[in-house]
Formats: sequence, C-alpha cells, structure tokens
Amino acid sequence: KNMTMESLEKVLRPKVLGAWNLHNLTLEQNLDFFVLYSSATTLIGNPGQGNYVLANYYLEALAKYRVESGLKALAVSWDAISDVGYLARNQDFKSRFTEKLGIEGITSEQAFDKLEKLLLGTEAHAVVIKPKWSKMKRALPIANSGVFSEVMHGLDDDDIYEGEDILVLLDGLSDSEK
Repeated sequence: KNMTMESLEKVLRPKVLGAWNLHNLTLEQNLDFFVLYSSATTLIGNPGQGNYVLANYYLEALAKYRVESGLKALAVSWDAISDVGYLARNQDFKSRFTEKLGIEGITSEQAFDKLEKLLLGTEAHAVVIKPKWSKMKRALPIANSGVFSEVMHGLDDDDIYEGEDILVLLDGLSDSEK
C-alpha cells in the first residue's frame, strides 16, 4: 500500500542485478557451487516489506532457471539468524519479533550445518526455518493455509523445517486446499 517505485527498486536492484551479473560472469565456468541466500519470507511473507520478499523470490527463481539450464545453483530461504546480524544487535526487536510472529530463528552454527547438508544435495531451492507454529498461525494468515499442514506435519516447535520449495508443495492442491 505504501510501496513506492523508489523503495521497490532500492531493494530489488542490488539483489537482482548482483545475482544476474554473477550468473552471467560464471556461465562459462565449471562451478562446484553457486549459492544464493534468500529468506524464508518468500514462504511466510513479511508484512510491509513486499520489496524484500520479491527480491528474494527472484533469487529462488534464478536458481531454478540455472538448474533447469544444466548449471549449478542452490537458493536457500533462511530463517532469521538469531546470533549474528541485526537480530543479535537488537535484542528488544528480536524479542518482539519472536513473540509477535513466532519466528525463533536459527543459530549461525545451525545454518552452516544445514548448508553443508544442502550442498551435498541436488535441489535448486530449500527452505530452512524454525518457527513456533502456534504463534505463527495466529500472526500470519498464510500459516493457516492447507499447504502448511503438510509442512508442519510431524514437527513441533523445537524442530527446524528443511524442505521443499513452497511451490512444489502447492502444486497439485485444489484452491480449497490452499
């Protein structure tokens, strides 16, 4: 609602152009890895920051495009990293964020462990998230959709979800199931 073209471009430009330039510059190289860091917000949304969600979704789409073109790529949609960066420096915000949205975050050690496992796989995209499902369902409407019953099946609030792209889960569901 309050998004301007300027605020959209400010977030999109660096991620889109940066990733696209890396893609083009490495086309002729036999890479072992091409990893793009996305955000779990492409799965759950981020109220008021559609520009951020869109920029990260582009990274996921680029990874899929590369893999379909026979190139290496992995986009990881990360949960908030709780022990470094903005959340670690802003404990009050982190507490409100966790309480309101039910997003606990993962530690940098957990992220590196998951990344190592993902690099051994063949997926173009993976989601790594550790939400408090009960809180998330109250705060974010999408968490009540049918696809999340599949994601949440067998997980409790202490588990880290590492799984398929949300579009894979949505594929084949009827509109009423979504």
